[in-house]
Parts: sequence; C-alpha cells; structure tokens
Amino acid sequence: MNSHEFPAFFWPRPGIILAVGNFLNGGTNRGQADGFDIESLAKLEGIKDATGKDIRHFIFDLFLNRMNEQSSQFMEEIMPCMVNMNRRISKDSDGVEKLDKSAKIAFEDFDLCVTALHSDFVAKHEMMQMILSYFEDPADPFKMQMPKIYSEAKEKLDELLSLKDTAKEILQSVKSQLGGCLTWLIPIRVLQTEVPRIPEQGQLLKWFKIQAMKSNEFCVLWDNLLIPANLILNADMKMKKEFMLPAFCQNKAVSSASPASVAM
Repeated sequence: MNSHEFPAFFWPRPGIILAVGNFLNGGTNRGQADGFDIESLAKLEGIKDATGKDIRHFIFDLFLNRMNEQSSQFMEEIMPCMVNMNRRISKDSDGVEKLDKSAKIAFEDFDLCVTALHSDFVAKHEMMQMILSYFEDPADPFKMQMPKIYSEAKEKLDELLSLKDTAKEILQSVKSQLGGCLTWLIPIRVLQTEVPRIPEQGQLLKWFKIQAMKSNEFCVLWDNLLIPANLILNADMKMKKEFMLPAFCQNKAVSSASPASVAM
C-alpha cells in the first residue's frame, strides 16, 4: 500500500498493526507505509509463523497484556457490533466443520423499511382524511372507528421511528468512539506533513471511509478479527463443548473478556 493512502486503523496506541506490518516489510518499498485500508484487517489471518499461528496472536498479546486499560476501553466500545452477530457451526458437503457468521441486523435495511413504512402511513392517513370528508353521518362506523385505529397505529409507528433513531445514534457512536482512537494511531510525520491539525471525528470518519461501509459488513469485519473461526473450529472437543460453543455460538451476549480469551 502506498504511504499516502489511509492512516492506520482502530488501535489506541501508535500503530501496533501498522508497526508490525512495516517491520515485516522492512527493506522493501512497502515497509514505510503511513497506513492501510480497513479491509486489510481481514488479511491478517493469512500471515502465519512456523507453528501455524497467525500474526493476530502476536498483536493481541501486545494489546491485551501490555495495554490493559486501552484494550478494555476498546472492547467496551466494540461490544454493540459483537452482540449483533450470529455464529453457527455447520458442515460443508464433505462433512468438514465451518463457522458461519452473519450480522443479525443491517441497520441500513432496517432504516429503509421503517422510512418506507412511515411514508406509506402518511399517504394512507391523508387518503383516510379525504374519505372521511365525504361522510355526512357522524355515527357512521368507519368515521367512528378509523380515526382511533390510525391514532393507535401512529403511536406505534412513532415508537418505531424513535427506536430507529436510537439505533442510528448507537451505530454512529460506535463508529465515532472507534474513530476517536484513530488520533492515537496516525504517525507523527503524517500529522506534520499531511494533516495540519487533527480533524473532528466526523471528518476523520469520512477520511477513513468508515461511513461508507454498511453496518453488517462493519460488524462481520471486527468479529472475524476478534473471534477467529479457526480457533473455535480447531479447539479440542472439551474446550469446544464447554466454552467455545456456549460463549460464542448460542446467541448469548458476548462478554468483553470472551474475545480476549479466544484471541489468546
């Protein structure tokens, strides 16, 4: 990656992932990068040592054992993404186990559905008002019942709209809190040469193109990084039955300590 593309992503100390990457690429034109794209996080599992452990083991060892306060804060902030995940062990056509992952909800889809429902409600309510204007009998059943039904429906719809707005705020909060960590990662030379001042979080998020990533993709990306499939699938039967499956594959809320356990 060229050094001018994207500064390092989401870690509360100056570039652990970036520093490791630059060290591994030392002596090459890729060894002086100022950052990397967020999708590159998915490639870390492909960098392995002679024992088969990938580079995430080393990174998490530094992060979890030497930076306890920062790692605890990070896990707390990423938790809304983790609880939005479904994980299920299945078998492929050859009978080999695999871990299927999917986000329970993609906020953008939910947002579109609720917005469309609200628009439809407004249109139908206007139509009802027009129809009611033609009724002369005040005791007509339609005229007596429908306004109340629509009023009750509006209360429910308002609750749904409020829930949508709350969910959107939570999603933006997660991205903003993680985005705030970016200021810890941007190398000093980048700040001095390319960014005259650290931008506001909103600008920072746009810079890193986090806003363009759908919420379900965002959740899956981080879940793959923090809860690697191979560590669950390759665990011995006792560990898998007594810890891995109950902790990660039974739709229970993942505790902040669980990803740390898997990572190690």
